[in-house]
Amino acid sequence: MGSNCGKCESAGQDGVGGLACPILENLEFLERKWTLRILREISAGETKFNKIKERVKGITASVLSARLQELEKAEIIKRIVSNTAPVAVEYAPTEKAGRIFACWFTNAT
Repeated sequence: MGSNCGKCESAGQDGVGGLACPILENLEFLERKWTLRILREISAGETKFNKIKERVKGITASVLSARLQELEKAEIIKRIVSNTAPVAVEYAPTEKAGRIFACWFTNAT
């Protein structure tokens, strides 16, 4: 296997012992359909629901809403509600999302 982010190495393949790999720690959730594509769009700067839906071809509004809630509950993204009229909601990646992508890209090389 190629190089890794260090956390993966200290955790071992099963994610135990030392720090857990952020990918292994969230694998069951991340491998669900649409989740990585949604996360990729948010990390690339698409922060609004309709823009994310437009960019992730084929996803329904209800599935997108459910996945966004799951990502927020897992603390991978944060939901930001503005105090404007009308209310605007945006999504942003958290540090946890950054760790997931850092480990992912390191392992991909």
